[in-house]
Amino acid sequence: MRPYLRSGVTDAEIDDAFNKFLVGIPEYRLDELKKLRKAGFKIYMLSNTNPIMWHSKIADEFRKQGLDGPESYFDGIVTSFRAKVMKPQKGIFDYAQAQLGIRPEETIFLDDSQANLDAASKLGYETLLVTPGAEFATLLATKGINI
Repeated sequence: MRPYLRSGVTDAEIDDAFNKFLVGIPEYRLDELKKLRKAGFKIYMLSNTNPIMWHSKIADEFRKQGLDGPESYFDGIVTSFRAKVMKPQKGIFDYAQAQLGIRPEETIFLDDSQANLDAASKLGYETLLVTPGAEFATLLATKGINI
């Protein structure tokens, strides 16, 4: 990135710029994730992210209830920077299946990108579009999953 930035930009300024993309996670959504797990559902995260955001703002959001981070809310996590491939590419779904042991026909994939949903659907996942203002608990209720 540095060739595209003004001279003298610090690492901290770059990190801050990355993190400005994130708006935060309301605590009631974190509570809903915990309720889903308590009800016996396996919850996984598949995220297009980078290590700067993952180890700072994202980690902080998942620690705000006093837990250890994203691992406290999910049974498994796949990030694009670790997988070396991004949604909607097939490779990240293959990687997730191999790493997490999930089966598309048993999985509902929620995402805010139609392109990601289309890719997942082609691989056999049931999908739900998360539009601005939508709540995943309400969306899951349309599939008969109530928390």
